[in-house]
Amino acid sequence: MQLNSQNQRPDASGFHFKLNLASIRLRLAIVLLLMLLGEFLIGLAPAQAQTTTPLSGDKPALSPSLRFRHLTTNNGLPGNHVEAFVQDKRGFMWIGTWEGLARYDGYRFVTYKQNLDDSNSLSDDIIMALIEDREGMIWVGTRDGGLTRFNPNTEQFTRYPLNGVAMVLDPAGNLWVGSGDGKISRFNSSTDSFQSYSLSGCNRPRCG
Repeated sequence: MQLNSQNQRPDASGFHFKLNLASIRLRLAIVLLLMLLGEFLIGLAPAQAQTTTPLSGDKPALSPSLRFRHLTTNNGLPGNHVEAFVQDKRGFMWIGTWEGLARYDGYRFVTYKQNLDDSNSLSDDIIMALIEDREGMIWVGTRDGGLTRFNPNTEQFTRYPLNGVAMVLDPAGNLWVGSGDGKISRFNSSTDSFQSYSLSGCNRPRCG
């Protein structure tokens, strides 16, 4: 009996076709995996701020409604050296200069200065810090005249023997004052006084 050698020969074309198909599937899987990995890495990257670069010779255009006004002593400001400012709950801007305090309503200034004959006036004209508390009182830290609290309802100042060069309100609304002698003080509204704490490790000459 004679065997047909053609029936015993492997089907080479079918084998190669299956091999090529598997290779294509593997490559597609790798490409998809790389695409997903790229999307994942892009998502992790921090967002970059988009900026627009003006053309050569062009100046960045400002909004037509945006205008700046330069306010000086010619407009009623008590001094041109401004050290501090704060906006209160009513919208007034309080500006501390080296020549007094000013309240600005957007149109005109109302100025407050030290009066040696009036104990209810500003304690010193050189102002270093400003802050508004939760009751709407304006606290004024001066260089040499101590701390002053202004009551907008009575238009009077109350003086405290504490030089405040920095002030902040904590989350509970308590006023903390930092002075130049290396101490911080917390205001007690029930006693209308300050409790002072010395800073440990202070290496300034005036610390003690």
